[in-house]
Amino acid sequence: MSRLFLNNNSGDIMMGKRIMIWLMVMICWIPIPVNAEYDIPEYVKVGVRSGSNAVATVKLASGTGFDFGYLSEGNFISLYDLSHIQNLYARKDSYFIHLNDYFYEYNYNPQKDENNSNITGPIHIQLGGSFSSKTDAVDFINSIEAFNLSPFLALDGKWKVWLGFYTSYDQAEKRFDELKYILPDIDLTVISKNSKRVQVLDEKGDILFIYNPSNGDYYFSPKDDALITMDNKEFRGSIMIKNASNGNMTLINRLKMDKYLYGVLPKEMSYTAPIEALKAQSVAARNYAVVNINRHKNENFHVCASTHCQVYGGYSVEKQSCIEAVDATSNMILLHDGVPISTYYHSNSGGHTENIENVWESAIPYLKGVKDPFSEDYLWEISYTPKELSDVLRIKGYNIGEILDVYVGGISEFGSVQVLVVEGTEGTVALEKDNIRKILGYTTIKSLKFGIYKDNALCIENNLLKQNQKVENISIINGDGEVTKLIAGESMMITNGMEIGPFLEKQVTDAYYFKGNGYGHGIGMSQNGAIAMANSGYTFEEILKHYYTNVSLVEIVEN
Repeated sequence: MSRLFLNNNSGDIMMGKRIMIWLMVMICWIPIPVNAEYDIPEYVKVGVRSGSNAVATVKLASGTGFDFGYLSEGNFISLYDLSHIQNLYARKDSYFIHLNDYFYEYNYNPQKDENNSNITGPIHIQLGGSFSSKTDAVDFINSIEAFNLSPFLALDGKWKVWLGFYTSYDQAEKRFDELKYILPDIDLTVISKNSKRVQVLDEKGDILFIYNPSNGDYYFSPKDDALITMDNKEFRGSIMIKNASNGNMTLINRLKMDKYLYGVLPKEMSYTAPIEALKAQSVAARNYAVVNINRHKNENFHVCASTHCQVYGGYSVEKQSCIEAVDATSNMILLHDGVPISTYYHSNSGGHTENIENVWESAIPYLKGVKDPFSEDYLWEISYTPKELSDVLRIKGYNIGEILDVYVGGISEFGSVQVLVVEGTEGTVALEKDNIRKILGYTTIKSLKFGIYKDNALCIENNLLKQNQKVENISIINGDGEVTKLIAGESMMITNGMEIGPFLEKQVTDAYYFKGNGYGHGIGMSQNGAIAMANSGYTFEEILKHYYTNVSLVEIVEN
């Protein structure tokens, strides 16, 4: 029998389940009960648009219409039936201007904009008090229908009836005085602007209602479990809007764990990968979600949709092979000493994965470097001129003047650079471990397995070749044997093999070449390696246990 309890950290109702460890003996699965209880959240809240990507307005669409409501003990409670609305807009209660059949958030200037009828504002007038139900509020609206006031519903703690979208308090108070004569027996209140509120409009831009998401978790749920379209992408589950720290709206997709993984796998591994690799990725992605379920607690969701957590693309990116991999490993996670592990993964290890403490900080027993012959050949190269490197460091807050030298100050036992030293005319900076890639760029310095080589290159251009020609490993020396720059003169000529002509332009560059192997932080599972192992006949369990040290694969089963 299952136990129901409220997980206060996630805000969702979880099903209490008992671990059963499955050990593989030859080809048989043997269940062994463990005297411990863990939870895989049944639902995940994904921050699809959050932080700097939060929005002022969003369009939602569903072919079956919507329900607007909240959750109580895992059950959806409808507050507003929107089954007749297939397209709606949600936007923060702010200033908007109407241009070309669309509303754009507007930086309102009271000196010049007060009389602009194309601008709507966040100031309203409340008619009457609070109502115990939406039905009572609607009945009140019907009772004053004869006055043609165009009031609308507002859910701000309780149901209320508001009027108008005024841009200034003077404008609202002028209307307030008019309403006192029209509705002498009804209490009137001017509602101050508050960008935390959300306006909900139909596709014509007519107001449906306003609500305040800071008073609770409210969801737009498509009828009949249909898909919902947001930002022209389709998603399973429902959409919740919360307030973002920058004043905009955070868009959150709430859906079941495995459905979430359907939208993660194709973004984290190619759907054409062999099924055993996809299964390994599925377990790793589930583990990551379980362990990091409270990573964005302060933003009212569990995990984000970017590389900060795991990339998530919703229903629009789902592939059948990935769905099959998730379904085949449903409820499976990895444990170390009975605790779910942090399943870090990366693109390519460059031949050997790394101890986590050699990239970040503390050591973790199951994240140890292992030899990885399945990921040996991911070679990359990038070059910096001294000026380019100086500029990158200066932008990141390290102003060390002109670069004098760049060198590796130490490597780990598995070949990862531990310190990168850059000496300049105004100081020296020592970048350590992952901070090297963080400062110079994660897509530029693809891994910490690199060496540095210095080259002089002569770039020449003339009217015969019509392009730059790079000649590597050539030094131009003077009579004393010292490296010198070329000096333009009529006697200096160049040939393309058929014609001879004078230099038009030339340059000697002094560059630092970073040449490395691998892509990513190098911790945990190499995705390229997992694919190669699967192609060689390894199972997903063997892949996982190769990359994660002393772990157990378990399946959460309901008692």
